[in-house]
Formats: sequence, C-alpha cells, structure tokens
Amino acid sequence: MAPQQFRQQPVTAAVDIFVWGSLVTYAGTGRRPFGQGTVVEIVNRIRDGRPDLEGLEGGLRELVERCMATEPEERPSAKALLLELLGDRADPDPQASATQLLQQRWAPPAAVIQPPPPATPQPAATVGQPSPAPPPVNRPRPRRRRAGRRLALLGLVVVAAVAAVVVTRPELLDRALVGQAGQDPTATSGRPAEAAAGPTRPADPPPLCDLLGDLGAGGELGPRPPTDRGFEAAGDAAAGWLPEPAALARALAGYGFQSGCARTWARTDGPVVASLFQFPSRTDALAMRGQLRDDLGARGVRPGRVPQVTGGELYLLAAGGGRGQLVMFVCNERVLQVHVPAVAAAPDPLLVRLAQGSNRRLSERTGCPL
Repeated sequence: MAPQQFRQQPVTAAVDIFVWGSLVTYAGTGRRPFGQGTVVEIVNRIRDGRPDLEGLEGGLRELVERCMATEPEERPSAKALLLELLGDRADPDPQASATQLLQQRWAPPAAVIQPPPPATPQPAATVGQPSPAPPPVNRPRPRRRRAGRRLALLGLVVVAAVAAVVVTRPELLDRALVGQAGQDPTATSGRPAEAAAGPTRPADPPPLCDLLGDLGAGGELGPRPPTDRGFEAAGDAAAGWLPEPAALARALAGYGFQSGCARTWARTDGPVVASLFQFPSRTDALAMRGQLRDDLGARGVRPGRVPQVTGGELYLLAAGGGRGQLVMFVCNERVLQVHVPAVAAAPDPLLVRLAQGSNRRLSERTGCPL
C-alpha cells in the first residue's frame, strides 16, 4: 500500500506507480523495500520512512526512487514511466514500442508436454456385442480476454521493467531467485553459481580493523597514524555525536551485534571516526541500520544519498540536535559508519570521498557490491 492510503487521501493511479516500485525492488534485490516486522512497524515505515533500495543501481534505481516518493504528486505517470524505460526506443506509441522490444528480447518458456495418463484396461469385446465407446474428451474452451487500455499499459510497464532488470543486470535476478527459493541459478541461467552470485568473498576475511585501512583517503587525514579500538559490547560503540547516543547501542544490541572496530584520525577541527560493526547476517545488519535510521528520522534527521555508494545514507546530524555529519551503509553482514565534525547544510566533500573510498576497499576485500 502507498503512503497516502494510510492518510485517508484519494486513491489514484499514483498508488499503482508506488506498488510498481515495490515490485521491481523485490524482483531486483530479493528483499521487501520496507523490511520485515509487525504490521504496525511496516505501516509506519511506509508512511514516514524511505524504502531500502540497496542492490538497485544506476538509472533503474533513480526511477524506482521517484516512483516510491512519499507524496503522490512527485511520482511519474504510467506513460512517463514507460517512456523512461524505453529510452531512445520510444516513439509516439509507447505501447507498440514496448511490445516490439519485448518480442525482440523475451520469449515465453517452452510448453511442457504432459505425458498421457496410463490406459485403463477395458474388458474384451465378446462376439456379437459392440466394443465399449471411448470416454469423452474434455477440450478446454478458449478463454476470452478482456483488458482495458489502462490495464494493458500498466502490465507493459511491469513486464518492461522486469525485462530491463533481466537484460541489464541478470545477476540480480539470480540473487533474488537464490535468496527466495534456495535454488541454484545454474538451473535456469547456465552460468556457474559462483559467477551468478557476484564477487567471491575470501574464505578467511581479515579482522575488522584491517578491513578499514585508510578509507581510500591517502594522506588527506593528516600525517599522524590513526588509533584502533576493538570492542564486543554494544555500549562501547562511539556515538557521542548522535542526537541520542544510546540509540546506537540499542540498535546494535537488538540485532545480534558481535564485535566492532573504531578507527580514529585526530585532526585540528575534530576527530574523524570510522566504525565497522559485525553481525551474524546481512539481514541483521540491514535491520540494525533501519532501526537507527528510524530513530534519527523521529528527530527530524532524514538520510540523503551518497554519490557512487550503493545504499549509502548521509545524515546532517545538527538538524536533530547532534553534531557533524554521518555516513552509514551496509556491506554484507557489516555496517560501516564514518563521522566527520563538519557542520554544514551540504555534504562535506571529505566525508563523501571517505565513503566512496571505504566502499571500494570493502568491496575489494570482502566482495560486497559497490
């Protein structure tokens, strides 16, 4: 359901566009865009939160993000959506263009021929008596198709979008199939399972502090080496800059936090701190980030996007009473936070570079997607 449906606002075609975005997110990532939980929790996230689009990339992600805007007037129309999916293939009749494109790139699965049922033994005919008549054959009657232009357009939008995911990023579909059904993608794709699942992660990943490195910043953080502090208690995580520091410990403890590392660079304008948190699974890491995101959102701190960082969220903490700027993103079963003391209405350039550099480093060392 779309946010306006929980606000007693009119139900228009914009609701369908929102649901389309949810469908494509699920098809491309294998996850529900607003996570798991009770009905009340999910409704609150739909109404006041942001969808988790990590795993969708490039133009498709930007399009889905617009389709899942909280306000219905900010979402594109079905026709505008279809035209964007078609790109330079569009002509004055987008439905015809979509049909032609799908005919070129997609074919239905081959029909499965069902073996005939075993023959039922029939009594032998006796002399002078007719043979028993064969049983009547029930032939299926053709079904009539009724579909309005509007429904057909919506259907083409959905199929064209899924086709765009399959054609441009086939590995996303493989991941979704493996995550939901536990199936080997080689059964349908013909590619080895290792290649379909993305980059291979090392058998023995290095310790948390070693994963951080210099966050790809080179000498930008000053000549003095950083200090490392490992910890296993959620309450020991650095969080003094948050509007409510205890919110981080609550989020960590609530989802099986195992261990962490805080790396600090001392600078004249204040320390730069990178924290890496380890969880039992990626699901736990995503849930922890979601809880902290909700806590910050309740204090008026909404996340922005970080360029070239998949799923990277940037928080200007001063809006909720905190200090500085924070970047947070998930890498497999880990959550990375990078904090700088800068106070500004725009993303600090150093923080953006650190987020991009650490994202690349973690991807190279552990195989999490960029």
